[in-house]
Amino acid sequence: MAKSHGKPHHPQSQGSVERANGDIKDTLLTWLADSNSQDWSVGIKFVQFQKNAAHHSGIKCFPYSAMSGCEARVGLTSSSLPTEVGSSWESEDDLIADHQEQIQKRRVEAYRGQVSQAERMVKRSCLGFEVGEPGDNVAVPNPAVDRGREDPRNILGVIVSRDLDNDQYKIAVKSGVLKGQYSRN
Repeated sequence: MAKSHGKPHHPQSQGSVERANGDIKDTLLTWLADSNSQDWSVGIKFVQFQKNAAHHSGIKCFPYSAMSGCEARVGLTSSSLPTEVGSSWESEDDLIADHQEQIQKRRVEAYRGQVSQAERMVKRSCLGFEVGEPGDNVAVPNPAVDRGREDPRNILGVIVSRDLDNDQYKIAVKSGVLKGQYSRN
């Protein structure tokens, strides 16, 4: 829909805005009656599409194409999907099932990517840093969100124990044992 700018609470000075509002109201009421619905929030989308896809004599084209540079499309037949993609669909349920299948495939791909990335990180960590033993001094990074302007970037700590199964370390600092476990890096 076209945006109209005018003064609030002065409808008498905004004849074209009031006429447009009246047209929208009449079209919406017609849509509600034709579709036997009371849900105007759904109907207003159809009215908006109808207004934007109708040829406008003032601008000599469709409002939608003037704003977007292409014709308005609705439905699968006017979409840019390849015809072989939609040819197997017989109902909306088929479309939804296909969409769910695509989502599942992307999630599996994303999971595999995360696992691969984690494996690379562990491998890099093991190659670049020596194995620590209890009693070794280590520098523990102090996260930027937790440190003040004058606080150090690292805190000196001592390895208290090492979990051999997952190569994780328990570290103690001056104020006590840190929560959680840390990797070599």
